[in-house]
Amino acid sequence: MGERGSLCWDGADGFRAQVVAKTGGFYSELRDVEVPVCDAGDKVGGWTGSIREFIRCLRTGGTPETICADNFKSLTMAFGAVESARRKMSVQVSSAWASVLATLGGGDGMQ
Repeated sequence: MGERGSLCWDGADGFRAQVVAKTGGFYSELRDVEVPVCDAGDKVGGWTGSIREFIRCLRTGGTPETICADNFKSLTMAFGAVESARRKMSVQVSSAWASVLATLGGGDGMQ
């Protein structure tokens, strides 16, 4: 989907994907996109599956799908949304990252 769409998960088995079909006005016009079926392999069972994959990656040297560096990106987006609401204007993600670092006690967060 990238930056021109979204993917929503219902918390169970359902996914809905949409991309921007037409811009203009207050809301963009969206178009549904088929979500391909994927083979979950050993990534099943909720948290148990995630932990199983993590342990497998520790043993094999692989990279788990839910690597912690991605959590920093998610946290940065969340802080950006909060900061944008506080300022009542758009903010750059880099300034939101500064807020994340300040909250975490400084450092670059990537050590």
